[in-house]
Amino acid sequence: MPVRFELFEKDRFVECHWIGTLTQQDVFEAYAAFFRGRSWSPLWPESEPVWRELANLSLLEAPISEAGWAIEQASFFQREYERAGLNRARVATLAPTDLSYGMSRIYEQSTKGELPEKLRVFRTRTDALEWLLQSD
Repeated sequence: MPVRFELFEKDRFVECHWIGTLTQQDVFEAYAAFFRGRSWSPLWPESEPVWRELANLSLLEAPISEAGWAIEQASFFQREYERAGLNRARVATLAPTDLSYGMSRIYEQSTKGELPEKLRVFRTRTDALEWLLQSD
């Protein structure tokens, strides 16, 4: 499975492990199936529909670098958030290697203002979780 989802009910977030070599299509299919499955919905009551995600790229062998990937991926996530009834998102990307960190920063910069989400990139899990679990 190219993306593995792990729910943390106590802290109300999901950790998404990106594994191996992924294409943009792999990511789209994995997230679409996860959102449709609704196993995550108890974490976000209707009173606070904010998606909180730790995107863990520690096991990713090569970052996605397909042409136009940033804007296409941003559009995909915006549609999925809307379908799921989530009006905001907070995504901490854990990118420990230089390559994954650099590509994630490009994504962060190129999608600024394009999504109903706050997105930050971190090198350590501790820093990522500290930011992710803050109140808005």
